[in-house]
Amino acid sequence: MACNAPVYVITNAITAAKDAGFSDKAINTIVAIAMAESCLNNNAQNINSDGSIDRGILQINNKYHSEVSDTCAYNEACAFQAAYTISSQGTNFSPWTTYKTGAYQANLPAVEQITGIQGFIQGSVSGGTVNTTSSTIAGAMAGSSINMSTIAKGAIGFMMMLVGLALLVKALTPQGAQQAIGKAAKGLLAA
Repeated sequence: MACNAPVYVITNAITAAKDAGFSDKAINTIVAIAMAESCLNNNAQNINSDGSIDRGILQINNKYHSEVSDTCAYNEACAFQAAYTISSQGTNFSPWTTYKTGAYQANLPAVEQITGIQGFIQGSVSGGTVNTTSSTIAGAMAGSSINMSTIAKGAIGFMMMLVGLALLVKALTPQGAQQAIGKAAKGLLAA
């Protein structure tokens, strides 16, 4: 399921994932999973037919992961730390249904745009092996051409995020907001 969370909410989740120990493409994968599971809602809750409860931003099940307290499951930082352990240090995401079904992939573009890291962790659920997809940069290093369209989309997304941040900072004065928009627009045109 695609999640339309605000950029700052996705950024907070990325930071929590990094702080928990996830790195590179595993950050993209776990944040995209969280977006598919709860749309990054720390208070999300789903009661399953067996009576177990999926809890928090990563929908950590209380039956299968009883070692994770409710307090932890409903806390973003702690939930990502628990997910780091559950995912075998960011190498096995099969405990999440949205990973097994591929539903998390709808959220990858939004996460990749913010992290600047292309790709995700892809593995076979039954075999337990993990294979990563090739990134644009890795492809270029292997002699392929760089996909300028992907790079341009990332640059435009980054500029849009900067515009949003500038507006928040400059929102106290209308003149400051107008100046921020003008500078950001010049930057987009130069890109």
